[in-house]
Amino acid sequence: MGIFSSQKSCLGVDIGSFGIKIVELKNEAGKARLSSYGFSEAKTVEDKDARKNDIDYMAALINKILADSGMTSREAVAALPTFSVFSSIINLSNVSNLSQKDLESAVYWEAKKVIPLPLEEMKLYWQEIEDSGPKDNKKIFLTGAPKVLVNRYIEIFKKAQINLLSLETETHSLARALLGNDKSIVMIVEIGANTTDIAVVDASIPVL
Repeated sequence: MGIFSSQKSCLGVDIGSFGIKIVELKNEAGKARLSSYGFSEAKTVEDKDARKNDIDYMAALINKILADSGMTSREAVAALPTFSVFSSIINLSNVSNLSQKDLESAVYWEAKKVIPLPLEEMKLYWQEIEDSGPKDNKKIFLTGAPKVLVNRYIEIFKKAQINLLSLETETHSLARALLGNDKSIVMIVEIGANTTDIAVVDASIPVL
């Protein structure tokens, strides 16, 4: 349950191109139970554009969904759209004796090779893949999200007076929700209003 394990209740928020979907989960004896859910879909192009450009409008809309659905939690985890986030698996060799600072530097320089935007404009997150081969080598799962996008999400939740606990990619959210502890190789297909995202997940890691 990750972050949610320390919360009595938590919101899961998905902000899409045409709609916002929210669930409220409650912690019951260490297990997540769906308490309530709600959503709002744009009816016009003008409404869609307002959702894209107006932070105050988005914050008010989220709070309206919460009120209409009877949700009370003010803690949330949100998903960044897959098409706006860059993910890649990078391989590092001869790194067993590197300090944490040097390892971070090595990841940064490899990230410059696979992310097509200046890293100064990106928020980077990375994690080592377990059982990634020889001891002296490491496989790293790297994710980069534009700072503009991340800051927009932070500002929306700040305006809504909701504590944003974490931002993650839609692919990670789907893998955890749909697969749980299943470590087999699975393809996940998400069909949205504007895009269809396809991911191959192996041992909970999106490898493609």
